[in-house]
Amino acid sequence: MAQRTNAKVVSGSNILEISYTAGSPDQARAVVETLRQAYLDSTLADRRDEAARNAGWYSEQAETSRKLVAVAEAAKAAYEKETGIVLQADQTDVDSSRLRALAGQANTGATIAMPSMSSAASLQLAQIDAQLGLVAKNLGPNHPEVVSLKAQRTTVASVVAQEQSAARAAVAASNTLGALQAAVQSQKAVVIAQRDKVEKLRSLQAEVNLRRTQFEKTAARAAELTQESLVADSGITAMGSAMVPQNPKFPNKPLIMGGALGLGLGLGLLVAVLTELLHRRVRSVEDMATCTDVPLLAVLAAPRKEKRRFSMTVPARLKPGKLAAA
Repeated sequence: MAQRTNAKVVSGSNILEISYTAGSPDQARAVVETLRQAYLDSTLADRRDEAARNAGWYSEQAETSRKLVAVAEAAKAAYEKETGIVLQADQTDVDSSRLRALAGQANTGATIAMPSMSSAASLQLAQIDAQLGLVAKNLGPNHPEVVSLKAQRTTVASVVAQEQSAARAAVAASNTLGALQAAVQSQKAVVIAQRDKVEKLRSLQAEVNLRRTQFEKTAARAAELTQESLVADSGITAMGSAMVPQNPKFPNKPLIMGGALGLGLGLGLLVAVLTELLHRRVRSVEDMATCTDVPLLAVLAAPRKEKRRFSMTVPARLKPGKLAAA
């Protein structure tokens, strides 16, 4: 069956042509339809198997990325707890925000308004509480992400408490410009002293963001491949029904008759030439002169049916010792 089957891609296209030679048109059509359906089923199965394998690999990578995110967040939370520094949404720490606020008030000669300085940390604490409440609905209390958020909330809550205490102390202090400038210098010294710690915390935050991005992309790709492994489309379109030619491929009667005629003529000519070469006969004076050096004495004419007798004549000009017949 394989010897009578032919499959090829049409030149200049992405069309696969399948042909089969059989003893009858119906049999050829049925076999071609079966082969095409088998090819479609095999292609679909291969596509689904490959998608399933890739989905499994991406799922493993997503799980690894999730663990790395948990490790990075835990390291960041531990460092925040150790240093007491918390980055805000704009990647700045609370002390730097407080310094900007004090510097602005000192430049304008305004009085200290400490409640506004603690609003950034308070807003971050509220965001952590909202995120913790959302995550707690789907994850258990011992999940790494929940534990990380709780540790981060403890650190931010400590910072908020310190800010509120500092605000109350600042409100109770003298509200003069000199006191404000002194507060600016004091806060500047704090910011300079912990600059290295802030930079390290930013590096840890960048690591967390990178790991989270990798996890999200890997998980999304795993979901896409899982969905693809369930599809029922092979990506190949069948172009109509199988077509059967009007004339059979074999026997080709015109070709056979023409070939037989040409072969017969060639064989006839070959036999005639071989017969002439193998059975040489003398048919003329020239053949006699060619075959032998014996002197020619006479040539006998063909017998006539009327008289049935021979006549001998002597030519007018003869060389000595030779005879010729008319």
